Amino acid sequence: MTLSPWLLLLLALPLLQLGQWVLHRAPVLARFSIPVPVVGGLLFALAILVLRLAGLEFAFATKVDAPWWTWLVTLAPLNLAELASVAGPMMAILAVNTAMTLAFAAFVIYPLLGSDREAALATAGLTGYGVGSTATAVAAMDAITRQHGAAPRATTIVPPTGGFLIDLANAPVIGAFLRWM
Repeated sequence: MTLSPWLLLLLALPLLQLGQWVLHRAPVLARFSIPVPVVGGLLFALAILVLRLAGLEFAFATKVDAPWWTWLVTLAPLNLAELASVAGPMMAILAVNTAMTLAFAAFVIYPLLGSDREAALATAGLTGYGVGSTATAVAAMDAITRQHGAAPRATTIVPPTGGFLIDLANAPVIGAFLRWM
């Protein structure tokens, strides 16, 4: 059986509701700031696992035929009128964040790490984390590696460290900070 993107979209709403229900029944998940979509997605994955163990095979159609599909999935829950009212301040915050990250990386981190190829790659990773995410950091490091060659120490240390600190610790830290406020 092949599950189309439309069927998966139809399944998303009940799974989000089920995830919300589970989150209210299991306060330990809320305490660790586990988001509703993660709970719903985990329940879906467990259901698929049980069905596969029972002998039913599933395939997921991943080809998106229409260019508007991505817009539908990513922008549907957004209230664009509200976003328009904060576009100016948001752009200012992004500009200041980018400028401060670049200045900190260039004038503090790069010299502190020794101003060599390893330092350049580690600084590119830090800059990627500062302005984006783990994926941005890895892309920045990949660009530096393609231009100037490999730096094994930085490549080995920066992505896992940053990935752990940002991707794994971010939700509990933000949840604790919001509860503190």
